Amino acid sequence: MKPLADHGTTARAKGRPAAGIKACPCRKCRDAENRYDKRRRVFNATGRPVRVPAQPAADHLRLLFATPMGWADIREATGCSTQTITGLLNGQLTVKRSVADRILAVRATVNPQVLVPALGSTRRLRALVAIGHKILGAGGLVERIGLNQTVLSALLSGRKQQVKVSTEERIRLAYDRLKDTPGSSLISERRAAENDWLGPIWWDDDELDNPDYVPTAKTGPRYVALGENCLELERQELTREQIAERLGVTRDGLQKALSYYRKTLLADDDMRKAA
Repeated sequence: MKPLADHGTTARAKGRPAAGIKACPCRKCRDAENRYDKRRRVFNATGRPVRVPAQPAADHLRLLFATPMGWADIREATGCSTQTITGLLNGQLTVKRSVADRILAVRATVNPQVLVPALGSTRRLRALVAIGHKILGAGGLVERIGLNQTVLSALLSGRKQQVKVSTEERIRLAYDRLKDTPGSSLISERRAAENDWLGPIWWDDDELDNPDYVPTAKTGPRYVALGENCLELERQELTREQIAERLGVTRDGLQKALSYYRKTLLADDDMRKAA
């Protein structure tokens, strides 16, 4: 069994209930737990929570396991125990910020011969451009993903048919982080509109890598819901720009949703009249 932590530490104060080890009631441990709780409250109040969502760290661990690194290598590189890694891979919801930072700091070294189809990566990048995320400059996709500009351009244009698994994972993680947060680049929005690139609201996340998936299959219900929400917020006297930000879509996406919604209402009216 893992040795007990020293007295005066948060670990000893909390114990290990799953292993039948109770919390320590001594003064040193209680003081340590109180200091931890105070620190946690301060960090939460200032937007720097002690615990953060575990998903990014779990996704990065899966990326590391897709490389030649084994359990021992990953434990050593991240400074995490087998128990911590297993908990994250099994769906743990939150993790200490310090643990997440250590995991995310480990760079994956993937065999360059490990390639996957690029279709999903292309769709994800195009979807982010469609909601206004810029490609270059500070905060652009090249910087956020850590991707070579030439590779990113080849993926956007559809010229690249395969990518390294490490590249695919970085794009997937960036998409998951950014898909619900519209960017502010009108240039990107125009480029996407000119090329008929579809934003995230068109896609089912589980089907982005499926070459046979037709995205319009879920467009209707999503656009109807967006249209209804938009009209409700307009009644609350919000501007279109405020509504787009509230609903997590671009102004162009909101307009498309409204157009679709109104056409649907007209079609329903016509059907009722014909009946």
